[in-house]
Amino acid sequence: MKIRPEKQTLSYPPLVTAPLGELLASQGDPFSDQVRDVFLYNKYTPQKAASLTELRQQGVNLEDLQCLTDLPALSADGLSRTRVHYASPATLRQLCEQRDWEKAPDGTPIADVVVVGAGPGGLATSYHLAQKGARVVTLEAGYAAQAFSDAGAPCVHSMRTDRLLTSLVRTGYALEDLSTVMGLPAGLGQIVAHASQARKQLWDATGHRIRGLPEKTETTDRYQPAARAELFEHFQQVANYLAAECPNSFLLERAPVTRLGRSNDLFCIETEPGHKLYARKLVMATGLVQEGGSNAKSLPLFAKLAGDYPSEYLLLQKDADLVEQAGPMREERQWIVNDRLLGRSEIKLALHRLPGQARVAVVGSGESAIKAALEVLSQNPTLKVDLFTKSPLEVAQVQVPGENFHPVVLEHAQGDPAYAQFSKERFRHFDTPVTPRSMIEALEEVGAGRLRIHELGSYFDESSVELGPDGKGRSSIAFVNPEVRTNLRKQREEWAKYGLKQAEVERVDNVAMMIQATGYSREKLPLHPLAQQLVQAGLVKLEEGQPKVKGFGSAVCRDLVFNSSMLVSAAADSAIPGMAVRGRHVAESLVADLPERPLPPQAEPSQNPGADWAHGYSREDFEGFVRYRGLAPNWVESQGGPQDTPSFHFPDPERFLRELDERDPASLRPAEKIALERAHRLRLRMGTPEFEVSGGREPT
Repeated sequence: MKIRPEKQTLSYPPLVTAPLGELLASQGDPFSDQVRDVFLYNKYTPQKAASLTELRQQGVNLEDLQCLTDLPALSADGLSRTRVHYASPATLRQLCEQRDWEKAPDGTPIADVVVVGAGPGGLATSYHLAQKGARVVTLEAGYAAQAFSDAGAPCVHSMRTDRLLTSLVRTGYALEDLSTVMGLPAGLGQIVAHASQARKQLWDATGHRIRGLPEKTETTDRYQPAARAELFEHFQQVANYLAAECPNSFLLERAPVTRLGRSNDLFCIETEPGHKLYARKLVMATGLVQEGGSNAKSLPLFAKLAGDYPSEYLLLQKDADLVEQAGPMREERQWIVNDRLLGRSEIKLALHRLPGQARVAVVGSGESAIKAALEVLSQNPTLKVDLFTKSPLEVAQVQVPGENFHPVVLEHAQGDPAYAQFSKERFRHFDTPVTPRSMIEALEEVGAGRLRIHELGSYFDESSVELGPDGKGRSSIAFVNPEVRTNLRKQREEWAKYGLKQAEVERVDNVAMMIQATGYSREKLPLHPLAQQLVQAGLVKLEEGQPKVKGFGSAVCRDLVFNSSMLVSAAADSAIPGMAVRGRHVAESLVADLPERPLPPQAEPSQNPGADWAHGYSREDFEGFVRYRGLAPNWVESQGGPQDTPSFHFPDPERFLRELDERDPASLRPAEKIALERAHRLRLRMGTPEFEVSGGREPT
């Protein structure tokens, strides 16, 4: 039983970011002027802008250059962080001693838990550990929640899950917006107004209106998809709590872990700056994307093109390429770019400097690809884009089958191996749908003649297309496979039936840049270097190239656990809601073995209001929520079973699709009709709600 302090602290967390425009209010300051030149130039007058590569060549002060380089990782759609969390090795030891932490004979502090990584999985785990009294240190190689910054997600302006689901703090109770002040819904009004102000200032400064946001983003509807800036502020509030407000927690950024080991039942952790810690428990939350995007997939056809024509093409895949390839980037070459780099100043300026009516080819089949196409159109209004997809685009608001996000399922799936396997099978079958808003916005651009979508029905490779230079400094992409041409004809006919026309083309000419948005394959990812150390130390066994787990932890060492989107036990673990719930479950499992300690001033009340989602439902109820795709079983039964109505077609979190389905078909625009049809196609392909759960097999 943990000891709770008499006095509770329930104040709402302070805002920890500020609109970038307000931070640059001064005129004539050289550094502020450089920020404006690199990030806040008007997109209609890009000749006045500069890239980081150009500043680097001009010999800009190294400290200023580092700050400019780091700024995108500290910002999101106009919001910028106002502090960085770091303590030197000597300072950390001193602070641990002041807080009366245990220490080893050599003076090294002993933490209850060290969490490696400050993404959503790491932050959620650390927060719940700290709330339960554990002495926890979170170590981050870069910056907290960097994957959701302008550096990590430049094309993403709206999340797939809603504001309630996206909260990192998941208490296990129904009214989570009321049960903790640290959750995203609790301070939603303040955060929404804050993010809206930042976006407006960004628009005023640059003329770049952020696209891809839901209508009425400024509302405080908890079921509206979260804007990325809102989520970024929420993540930073949690990080700030762990770093500066919680008395039994530290969070250190820019502290990459270099060594992991274990001796005498304690883990030994060392960082590049020289921190050394011992820990009773270790949580690996290193995430999916390795530093600098170094494990992003690349299409073999593009690699071959760059290899066959080295004087005409330049392949830019990861952050480091923008420095290492600075020389070739000055030459007259066509760039083949990974979509993750679209927020970098060099790529943005290259897009701005392309001549009017030039074409950009985007290759990819999921949400990242369609958002990359929309981002290019937003960056430079004079360009035209061709999007090449492997198969016909399908539509869903969330990235895994929706039943996985129901609170009852989120809570019970963690301890149900049969359902975990079943959900992963359905996840693979679900493939990579795009959000309805992205689909509609893209189809509107098709109607305006700025975008063409080519659903190949085949991989983008030498068997389907012929790709090469045209001899005029541009590229041509020809459709060489008769089956592909047939698929494209069927696509045109289908869309024309709904009132949307796309001209027939046999080849795409005047391509000035190519962008690959092919994502990351979890099954083929290289093992994280730190995980390799754990394997070599005998603390982790591999199974099909990935760590073998038992419950939450390593099958070899129960004190080593994982909360990472790289290691998915159930479908929802690949998304923020799953990692948030898993973070609390991991914390609950770890503190049972830790020494009893006084609890810190709580950011959540001792008596949570609302129904208890974690324990108030039976296994039969859980399976019912899964069977009816997130609908309450008793409600379905009261309706006489599944019905052919929008409510049954698109349960939460598919509210937007349900609203489309409920409208008079005659009132729908062509883009809305096609998006709704593609959503129904996915729904039917995934089968009816009447499928088995316990057997772990896919529905027919």
